[in-house]
Amino acid sequence: MCIIYVTMQPHLDSKAGSTVYALVLPFRGEWDEVKVAPSALEGFGVYPRNTPRVNWADIKEPLLLCAAPPPHATPTAS
Repeated sequence: MCIIYVTMQPHLDSKAGSTVYALVLPFRGEWDEVKVAPSALEGFGVYPRNTPRVNWADIKEPLLLCAAPPPHATPTAS
């Protein structure tokens, strides 16, 4: 995973917010801190998993989770 610290800014001409968030991005399409599993309500859900970098029971700053498409494989010449 990749963590980038950001603030929220609703519009380019407005002042940036004062709250700092940890924006969590998957690394190479993999996300160890969450897992997708069937939901008891309907369909699938995203569930937290503790890792050495994120302990969900002891979050130090607000987290934003950003799903990004996995990187595309680079074609190779044959």
